[in-house]
Amino acid sequence: MQPPLDRANSAPPDTARPSGPTWLVTPGITPARFDTAVGSGAEVVLLDLEDSVPARSKADARAAVLPFADARTRKSGGPLLGVRINAVGGAEGLRD
Repeated sequence: MQPPLDRANSAPPDTARPSGPTWLVTPGITPARFDTAVGSGAEVVLLDLEDSVPARSKADARAAVLPFADARTRKSGGPLLGVRINAVGGAEGLRD
């Protein structure tokens, strides 16, 4: 019989650790967080124009995300930057 596992002093098994890249999603309406997200150590940063942005703020979010994303594409290094858009079948998605 094995002794009981001392969970307080044991490391989690390797299978409990994430196996893929780390992602960070931040609302497109909060441009003050964009640089923080990029510097967070996440491997992928998504600027969200969909669920985290209220309908009345969609245009403002687009106005914040576009110049930031454009400036980031001109720099090397850092995480992969993506933009989560609204469904392309809807008006907001077409605007995105």
